[in-house]
Amino acid sequence: MALINTDWTQELDQVNQSLNKLLHTNVEPMIERTMDRGVLEIEKALDKISVEMQGAINELAQQIEQQRVAFIKDIWKIVLVSFTLLTALSLLIIVII
Repeated sequence: MALINTDWTQELDQVNQSLNKLLHTNVEPMIERTMDRGVLEIEKALDKISVEMQGAINELAQQIEQQRVAFIKDIWKIVLVSFTLLTALSLLIIVII
């Protein structure tokens, strides 16, 4: 049992209003600025990664094309050598017969 009854309702409302004002005027803008900076940093990082990945893809495509061209040249060499050997063998057989 309290000797003195006190009503803190008005004081608590003032504190609540002050806290709401502080949150809306100071804290929310600070959080928004921080989030905006974070988003910008992420966008920059993603742009950099995108450029690097595109460069890697282009380099890989160029290397694959070079290997494809070299492979085709090697196949043609094998075909020509095989044809030459078959022709020589045919001529040798004709000469022997």
